Amino acid sequence: MGERRRLADFDLELEELLLLLSDGSAASLISACSRLRRLEAPAQARMAVAKALEAPDCDRRRALTTAGAAALDLGLVEMARRELEEAHSLDRESPYTTAALGRCALLSEDYDEAASWANQTVALGKPDSGWALMAAIARTVGDEEAFRNAITKAEEFAEEGLSSRWPLFVAGRLLVESGDPGGAEKIAAELRRRGEDNLANWLTDLISARSWKEDRPGGPLLSDRPPARRGQSPSGTARPPGHRGPDATDRCGLGEVDRAPPRTK
Repeated sequence: MGERRRLADFDLELEELLLLLSDGSAASLISACSRLRRLEAPAQARMAVAKALEAPDCDRRRALTTAGAAALDLGLVEMARRELEEAHSLDRESPYTTAALGRCALLSEDYDEAASWANQTVALGKPDSGWALMAAIARTVGDEEAFRNAITKAEEFAEEGLSSRWPLFVAGRLLVESGDPGGAEKIAAELRRRGEDNLANWLTDLISARSWKEDRPGGPLLSDRPPARRGQSPSGTARPPGHRGPDATDRCGLGEVDRAPPRTK
């Protein structure tokens, strides 16, 4: 039953993507960018959002935030920073942009700046995203007490419909991206202790994918992974039931993504 649901979710994701690309409006192309990121295709996501940015009616703040998040998926930190800073100049009240800027700072090993963006994200109304980012920063610098406090806060504000352990997973993913697989492995172990085997397996997949890329010429890119079968994570483990992508719903520090439209019968 779980496998059938995963395949159905994957088919729905592809159906939505095709509809958005066929529509071709700026808003639809930005949404397509989000879905392509969920399908682990950030390079194609950037192509979609680049087309959106050519349109006169494009919401540039939203487009640039999504483009910057996709650039971070590709490891293009300086490109992401330019796009995200432009997005922030257009709207300084968007917690999605500040969360992505915090992710950018974390990948640049500027932990003070990352913490500043995390605090702004909390203040602007996305405490789950902000505290998950703070947890990743704390674990990176070895402050276990701050890590625990941040995770507790993030889980308090976990978005309805998600596991309360979701922010812990997001913190682990951020650690993978920032080059701290050891910290991410500790989080995977904790997820397993808490009974979240699906999230633990998924995080372990991300760690393995990072290692796989680092063994290849050109350095690490999280998006350059072995091909996955339908309904599976990139390294072959089945995704959790109802999975809509690593940043599909609560966008914890990973960049703005649209919610999926309601399923029609």
